[in-house]
Amino acid sequence: MKTTTIFKYFALFLALTFMSCGSDDDSSDGSGGGSTVTAISLGNISVDGTIGSTTSGTTSIYTDQTVNFTILDNLGNNISSTVVVTINGNTETLPYTFTTVGTYEVVITYTVNGTTFTAEYTIIVTPAPIPTAIILSAKNVAGSSNKLEFIVMDDLGINKTANSTITLNGAPLANNPYTFDTIGNYTLEATFVTTTPTTLTSNTVDLKINNTHTTKVVMEDYTGTWCGYCPRLAAKIDNLAHNNANIVPVAIHDDTPFGFGPVSAMMSAFGVTGYPTGKISRTITWNESDAQVLAQTNINKPLGLSIDSNVAGSTLTVTAKVNFTENTTGPTKLVVYLLEDGLIYDQVNYMNNDSSSPWYQAGNPIVGFVHDNVARQFLSTGHLGDDIPTNKTYIGSEFTKDYTYTIPSNYNIANLELVAFVTDSSKKVINTQYVKVGQNQSYD
Repeated sequence: MKTTTIFKYFALFLALTFMSCGSDDDSSDGSGGGSTVTAISLGNISVDGTIGSTTSGTTSIYTDQTVNFTILDNLGNNISSTVVVTINGNTETLPYTFTTVGTYEVVITYTVNGTTFTAEYTIIVTPAPIPTAIILSAKNVAGSSNKLEFIVMDDLGINKTANSTITLNGAPLANNPYTFDTIGNYTLEATFVTTTPTTLTSNTVDLKINNTHTTKVVMEDYTGTWCGYCPRLAAKIDNLAHNNANIVPVAIHDDTPFGFGPVSAMMSAFGVTGYPTGKISRTITWNESDAQVLAQTNINKPLGLSIDSNVAGSTLTVTAKVNFTENTTGPTKLVVYLLEDGLIYDQVNYMNNDSSSPWYQAGNPIVGFVHDNVARQFLSTGHLGDDIPTNKTYIGSEFTKDYTYTIPSNYNIANLELVAFVTDSSKKVINTQYVKVGQNQSYD
């Protein structure tokens, strides 16, 4: 079949025919300043919602395409809602769908202060090319957390939603857009019958509607073996994580033995100006109180994550998934860390003489200090992560990203961990997941 350009805009018009049906006075049209309407013109034409240019009085479309006009007066006012439209002599309303092949004369009439202006346009309707496939997709409905609009497009780029049948778990979709009020798994599919007739069946859209996922909070600890006050913060974070499995610590080192390459870029991006600094969900500076962190674990989140991991020799493969329980607007990104526990290196300790510190009389430095949760590598693209397509951020959708990494020989595979989280447009972490390397963590 010949590929045909879908919207053939030879554009619509601009030659206007004006007829006076009333007095010739110069009276104001009421828009103020004594301004008078002396002409009307075509602002634009849209075909199936796509706006085209207007340089002639004729445009060509296919059958079953819908046309709308924007009409302006010479003062720049949009008068589309007050004009009268006739198509081949019959009064019609806009937008209008042309279902039959033919040539159509469209006359737009506007009367103001006793004067009538008309504009004439020609629309040529030709047979629509016959598609060979259709694609079903979903998108968020603005302002709603659980409503989706489903769209059917053919392989020629023509919107076939109005003439398609969409099913939800095998039954016709009751409404489009559709509100998902009940948790569960849903499968949607569309069919469209061509003029040949041939029934085309779309891809399936699978949705997993959950009530909510467990909220897990990532705490990034900016630290260094040279930093004498850093053991204080590390001890508090470790204590929090030990008592609450939903606290996920990450130690970001700026030192010789465990220095993390992106640390400078991260400090700049997240407003870190000194050591030690704890960041909750990347954007909240920790005041070292338990309450500040625990409050974040009580906030329901619009998404959850799962992590599958496998090690074969030195090759680590990871599959991170994100399930959206609500429509999510704005850009989101997936960040994946590789961490290591049990790293040994002497730690400078300024609390050696502080009897209230857990490091009292531990020495300065603390010889053989055990460093856990040490950031080793981003599997994702840098510290900001990988983009999640906007067509995967609606309720029930699932985004999947695979990673492969060669583990260096000086890493202890038994001590490696994975931390994955999703950030919003402000770089704030929405939700987090954690798993030991070689294990799997499903949605929770």
